[in-house]
Amino acid sequence: MSSSLIKDHSLNCFQTVITSLAIQQGIPKEEIWYQCGLYFDIKDGINFLLDPKYKTIHSQFKNDINFYSQDYALLDKCIESVDKLLVSHGPVALTVDAFELDYTVSYKNLNLDHFIEVYEKEGEAYKIFDHYYHFEGKITRENLVKAMESYQANFNNAILQLYFIKAKANFKGLTQKEILLIVAENYNAMLGIRTIKNKDLKGYFGIQGLPPLKDRLLLTIRDGDNKEYEQFEDEIGHWFNSLKDFSNSRLNFYRLLEKHIPSHDTSFLITASHSWSSLSNMLLKGLHTNKLTQMYERIEKKFNKIIQCEHDNLVRLSTLIVDLERNLNE
Repeated sequence: MSSSLIKDHSLNCFQTVITSLAIQQGIPKEEIWYQCGLYFDIKDGINFLLDPKYKTIHSQFKNDINFYSQDYALLDKCIESVDKLLVSHGPVALTVDAFELDYTVSYKNLNLDHFIEVYEKEGEAYKIFDHYYHFEGKITRENLVKAMESYQANFNNAILQLYFIKAKANFKGLTQKEILLIVAENYNAMLGIRTIKNKDLKGYFGIQGLPPLKDRLLLTIRDGDNKEYEQFEDEIGHWFNSLKDFSNSRLNFYRLLEKHIPSHDTSFLITASHSWSSLSNMLLKGLHTNKLTQMYERIEKKFNKIIQCEHDNLVRLSTLIVDLERNLNE
């Protein structure tokens, strides 16, 4: 079992629970969350998709790590699998609705799709870690079932999801060659070179998505005075979370490189991370002070800084690739 809760504000609830499962298999957390790309797509109405990932987590793990995901339409079958895996394998990650978790701010207030780590069964109760809410304790089978039922009723077409990780006996950390490949992957992703062959992805890849992303954000802000506050709050909340994800993706890529190639200066990724984070915080402050539309020009300048940072990243990553290739060939 995990020796302690995972406390890392750069990770969301899914990432924290997967990080815990990985650490228990001897996998360094810095080697998990390194994807640093950009995909932007405008959906219907106010909706949009903004994602720093460029491949699935399944394809990200190396051949010496097995990442298992299982989908269940029947709750009883899912619980049965949890019980069996706790005996045969160990801890698992499980989807629930935080609405039924009495230690969360969402309890009986807000339906929220969420992940917890279940690591032991004790009678008719389960021992869990909720890394996101910093909770360690027990939950009765009845209450766990309620949280799963609520998830089925409100999210993901009634499909429950269960995850676990198994590192093979021959597992080793990332090699210098694999670090080079990861740097090249991120570089290509930001250039806009598609690695996922999916005809349903019709949005923008890489840096060419930044100008339309900026235009979309500025349009949202310009229209703010014409919207109900609750609607506008939801929109800005979505922007805040999406921009934070980008800040964290740059930070976590930096952590990987700092761990494996500390002699190389990769602080430019920290600069980019701070730029994304600064913009997200600016949006939140403007919303809560009712001055967001008055901050239009400041927000535009801040986004222009992000664009400059991301272009600088490409230049620096290109140089880093050359250096790493030279080192491998020496």
